[in-house]
Amino acid sequence: MPIHPKKKNDDDSGGILDQAKARLMLVQGQAGAMGIIEFIRTIVDSFDVEPFVSQRVLLKTIYGEELDDEERALIDQWVAEDKCNWRDPEAVLADINMKLALDKKPLKKKFNYQKITVQIGMRAAKSSTLALTAVFEFFKAICHECIQKELGLPRSSPLYITAVASTETQALDTIFHYIQKYITESTFFKALIESGEILIREGEIEHVAKGIIIASGHSKATSFVGRTALLVLFDELAMFTDENGPTSNAQEVYSRIGTSTMTAREYGRVIALSSVKCEGDYMETLVRQDWNLQEDGALVFNLSTFRSEEHTSELQSH
Repeated sequence: MPIHPKKKNDDDSGGILDQAKARLMLVQGQAGAMGIIEFIRTIVDSFDVEPFVSQRVLLKTIYGEELDDEERALIDQWVAEDKCNWRDPEAVLADINMKLALDKKPLKKKFNYQKITVQIGMRAAKSSTLALTAVFEFFKAICHECIQKELGLPRSSPLYITAVASTETQALDTIFHYIQKYITESTFFKALIESGEILIREGEIEHVAKGIIIASGHSKATSFVGRTALLVLFDELAMFTDENGPTSNAQEVYSRIGTSTMTAREYGRVIALSSVKCEGDYMETLVRQDWNLQEDGALVFNLSTFRSEEHTSELQSH
């Protein structure tokens, strides 16, 4: 059952934190079964409009959630027009297990898309939409009893959700800006911030007891190497350049930081989003090389020429 936020009234100012804590306990009990759209509707108070169908399709396919008829019609349209390489996860899993059975290897129980590439035009609300994945991963991790233990790591091992942009300023002003807004304006998260369980620092949000950290960074930083990440988000990957000038370092940064999700196994995801910079840039390379790699967990959206059509105008308007 959806849990709707309790709004503050003029006469109940003394009970808001208690209400938030009670709601927190209820939500934590349901967190494991909550999909990303229900999470947005329930937890992300500042995302105060119903997600458009194009946003729902983008987010639900990343997490392998069941699509309704309207969403399925749109993803089928995108696939037919070569704007997405999506295949139903159950069909992909069946193909994988058929090959494993022929090789007399253990079958897989579950399939996740874990390498997501989203190429879409400017002013398409991609940063504000994909920032929701970082907040969702943070939510799931802090509601988990101990995700480090499940991954075979010491309880004290920090796990990161990393948002990377071309420059430090862009990192703080774009995708991390949305992440911080969604968390600090959420009734659910406010209770944890006010109790000191979540700390907000410049470029970083941490749940101290659980060791889950959202960190903002840029393409020239080296501190992300060697960390274990549940999610890495690359914002405007095609725009990444090295510190010596206009030369693109997108491939280097993607390879260097993207591998930080490997220790997280089935929990790890890498999402690269960008508009087109020029023909043959690294985002176009990713689109081409991953297009037929669904069985390797690659999900590709190539919506860069989609801006004039109905569903992308929906994305742009949010």
